[in-house]
Amino acid sequence: MPDSRVVDIVRAGKGGSLLVFDEISDAARSVQSAMHGPLLDGRWGDIQTPQHARIACSNPPHISTTGGSLSRPMAKRFTHLEFRPDARSWADGEMNGWAVEKSRASTSGDWNQNNAKWSGIFAGFMVSFPGYLNADNPEFPSELRRGIGDSDPSPCERTWSAARALCAYVDHNDYGVDVMSVLVEGTVGSAAGQKFMAYYREMDLPDPEDILKDPLGIDIPRRGDQIIALALSVQAAVLQRNSVERYRMAWKFLARLKREGHGGAAAMIVPALAKRGSMPKGLGKIPEEVGSFMDLVKDSGIFSKS
Repeated sequence: MPDSRVVDIVRAGKGGSLLVFDEISDAARSVQSAMHGPLLDGRWGDIQTPQHARIACSNPPHISTTGGSLSRPMAKRFTHLEFRPDARSWADGEMNGWAVEKSRASTSGDWNQNNAKWSGIFAGFMVSFPGYLNADNPEFPSELRRGIGDSDPSPCERTWSAARALCAYVDHNDYGVDVMSVLVEGTVGSAAGQKFMAYYREMDLPDPEDILKDPLGIDIPRRGDQIIALALSVQAAVLQRNSVERYRMAWKFLARLKREGHGGAAAMIVPALAKRGSMPKGLGKIPEEVGSFMDLVKDSGIFSKS
């Protein structure tokens, strides 16, 4: 029989529950391993629960009940937020009460439209700093790897994807760079998070949606890494929400990049856009701008792929 808490989640329906795991670091490694599925996607055995929030709490090993810690795979399934109130904060709380601020976060799905923008920014970062993708890779700076404990947040493919989603959400709700920095560092670790945030602060990129509305009029950044990130964000925006008009505008932008001396950045996204599976229904005639990249298209046999 399923656990009663799982039954409560099912009865509450989508978005109706918050499940809290307390002292999770004290769980044995075998228990933590068994919890990967429930924590990652809400699946408990044969039961797929409706969408709900999942959080966990634990103490650092030196003050935890058993001295336990999170395994590295378990640690990578969370964004880590440290709670370390200083003496003044504690005193204020004792005197004035521990206020719980009502969330002002949007729960609508609109924030997902920001994913295209942030997919491009994160992809551009990885193109510029490929060694930061995973702390287990030999290319990751060894001096930074030594500072990452098993229970600490660290960079890997899963945690970078989670950081991208958090940035899209923070950006949509206009929470600011400080909140974004806390969440990114809590997801991929302080070293990789600070590296990314420094990169982001220097980007100052146009919104890809503005590019798709006016591909010939928007100012293009000057630095190569900025142009690559912008091109990748345009690719993500088109493929995530495709239409004939958006598809044609994307090709106009690629042709402009090539005319203005940025053909290398344009060539990075030509293969993805030129696949048959990327062409929107009702496209009809292939955009004439494709001719600017015909050598690349023919050499790769893109049009024959689905």
